[in-house]
Amino acid sequence: MTERESDISIPQSTDQWKIIGIGLAGSYTFGESSPPDFVIGIFVSIAVLFKLFAIDMALQYKEVWRWERYLFGEWVYIVLSLVARSALAWQVFAGALNTPV
Repeated sequence: MTERESDISIPQSTDQWKIIGIGLAGSYTFGESSPPDFVIGIFVSIAVLFKLFAIDMALQYKEVWRWERYLFGEWVYIVLSLVARSALAWQVFAGALNTPV
């Protein structure tokens, strides 16, 4: 194992997700009303997809399996970006259609 490989780890930037999660949980527990269900779906799906960006980055830096080729890692970034943005757009669109006026 080289020095470069031993220093790489998946970033642990979960503080912002914890804060948002605490806010959502608090609104269910202590609030008079709760956010729409599609907001919880958006929170979970975007948190998972953003973690996949970090995993892709770590695999790319460690040069594991297909990530030995730099362009494969970049291709995965592009696909993840497209999926994350499309998922967000569709969830907001579907939630806006189902929310009572």
